[in-house]
Amino acid sequence: MKLPHKVSQWLNSIPTVKFLFLLAVFLLLYAVAAQSFLSFKQKDYQDVQASQLIDFIIKSGDQQLKPLLVANRYEAIPEVLTSLLTYQQLQSLAVYQANGNLIDKAVAKSSKEDQNFLPKVSYLSIKEQDTAYIIYQFNAPNSQVSSNHHWLYYLSGVVWLLAAITLLFKIKPNKATKPVIAELEPRVSYRSELKQLLKRSQQQLESSNLLIIHANWELYNQKPKQTLLSLFNKWTAHNKSSLVSFENDLLIFALPEELGLDNFKKIQILESCLKQLDFNPKLLINNLKFENAVYQHFFSIVEPGLWIEATEDYLQTLSDIIKTDIEIEVEDFGEFHLLMIDALTADDAMVIERQTRFLLQ
Repeated sequence: MKLPHKVSQWLNSIPTVKFLFLLAVFLLLYAVAAQSFLSFKQKDYQDVQASQLIDFIIKSGDQQLKPLLVANRYEAIPEVLTSLLTYQQLQSLAVYQANGNLIDKAVAKSSKEDQNFLPKVSYLSIKEQDTAYIIYQFNAPNSQVSSNHHWLYYLSGVVWLLAAITLLFKIKPNKATKPVIAELEPRVSYRSELKQLLKRSQQQLESSNLLIIHANWELYNQKPKQTLLSLFNKWTAHNKSSLVSFENDLLIFALPEELGLDNFKKIQILESCLKQLDFNPKLLINNLKFENAVYQHFFSIVEPGLWIEATEDYLQTLSDIIKTDIEIEVEDFGEFHLLMIDALTADDAMVIERQTRFLLQ
């Protein structure tokens, strides 16, 4: 059975250890609740059975003793009392005349003085007059349930173990679909970050492919700049990119000469990072190098997201990942398309989220 997409994303966002801990707590609580319920039902059943057996013993004793009392055959009473004591629930019984004089009594051999008993009194009447009464002493009902249902805990443990094994196999890295970002050295100072970024930009060869980012950068004025600078330094270092310029709110990076689907994923990771830093960026992959006014016009008409400038011939190649297509014409360049790249797949979204956390840590 396939889970709904949102539920699947929520489950995948929970760290594996935390999920297994929550599952263990849930299964433990379930086992305790189920054990309590089953114990209650079992005790209730045992109480009903015990009550019915007590009623049967009393009724049987009355039926056997009443004819003997009516006929004054007291010598036969001990034999009846002995036969009744064969019931393990019955510990003793005594027969009395209506005036309270003891006729006979019997006590089971297993009876103990400190044992708790449940007394029951039965009156025998002849012609609507009490002629005698019998006091039965039964074992008090046992409040403990014989079975503790330990199998519930074993079952919960097996379910948890299966979930743990499934998750551990599921989170193995898939090298074919996940862009890899190697571990970097610990974060260095702001000055060093800036030097590294500028030095690498000077050494990088020029490329016809540009990544242009438009955002309200002034929103970040009151926050530490090192986080943003460290992000750009990490991202460019592992994506063969370099800083070209930053003016008029347009941050421009040079991209690799050959672009493919994997490059789009990496740019979406950068977009996700900027969103985490409270920007609402608009990103454009471009190779025609327009004037600044043209870029400003583009960004004024498109919504936030990742866009790519493409000719008619390139549309078929990107058809599976296009969310929005805007046809536009620029003097000296002719007609072309602005294409908005959609989120790729659920697996890609998970990878983007995980790499976003890594780049911002």
